[in-house]
Amino acid sequence: TCNMDSGDCICAMGFSGSSCSLQCPTSTIGGSLYVCSGHGSCVLGQCYCLSGYWGDCNQECPGGHSNPCSGYGTCNAVDGSCECNPGSGGGACELTCPGGRADPCSGRGACLQATATCSCWSNATHGYYAGATCNHCDSFYGGGDCTLSCAQASTDRTPSVNASTTDYACPCKENYGQSDCSVQCPGTGN
Repeated sequence: TCNMDSGDCICAMGFSGSSCSLQCPTSTIGGSLYVCSGHGSCVLGQCYCLSGYWGDCNQECPGGHSNPCSGYGTCNAVDGSCECNPGSGGGACELTCPGGRADPCSGRGACLQATATCSCWSNATHGYYAGATCNHCDSFYGGGDCTLSCAQASTDRTPSVNASTTDYACPCKENYGQSDCSVQCPGTGN
């Protein structure tokens, strides 16, 4: 149908475009025909979904249409996947990363979205961290920022691999000290 005043086409349900030649995705629900499943609008033959729906607006986002991505992410309108906010993970962003949403991975690593687990920093720039929440230095590292390499050159001074470094100090073997385990304690020499 043509609007005689403006000359614009008034498209029938399920069609769009300047000449009404673009067909919109439709579905029949309860015996009635709906454009974009009744959960979006059609522009130039493409559905633009309401929040919580994706595709031809006939599928709900993970977490449901009323709480897409559990309220902690954004639903991709093309494939329905969730892009979680920092500190959240899981298919519907329903999981909280170790350390919490406010301080995921203690600020010393990245939260892996798929599993909501930490991948701790392990480099000279950010430090070498370990633990479920990246809350202590990795083996053979110490210092306040976990960048101090504990002595590894001599087996006499090498810290134990299983030693705890929660105090950010290199755990030295018996009879050795200093922050890098480089000094033998007096009276303990061979």
